[in-house]
Amino acid sequence: MTEADFRLFLQRWVDWVFDQSLHGLGYSQCSYAERVGVSTSTSDPLRDWEPEILQWDEFYRTVLPPTVKEPLRLCYLVPGPEKRKYGNKSSRDYYQVLLFARETARLMFNRHMEKKEAA
Repeated sequence: MTEADFRLFLQRWVDWVFDQSLHGLGYSQCSYAERVGVSTSTSDPLRDWEPEILQWDEFYRTVLPPTVKEPLRLCYLVPGPEKRKYGNKSSRDYYQVLLFARETARLMFNRHMEKKEAA
């Protein structure tokens, strides 16, 4: 997977994460459901996602080291403007760390998928 393909892939993963969150909110439980009705987010069927997204999510949660995982989480999963995500870093440092994390994750995931296909 090229760098550009991986960036698009990460955007699809973000869509998957937020789609899963909507389905797991659990607002339509017991008495709340009786008062308001059934939540459409839990009654709608889940969209079909490409299997690589699910494999990436498992890989992200279990294999990636925290030094790679945290910049990806900040960039893709934490809402808000980039400036608030810097913390005490300069924007240049933030983007260098993000670039390193994205490239490392891409190479690690490519290797992981190659090993899976070979097995």
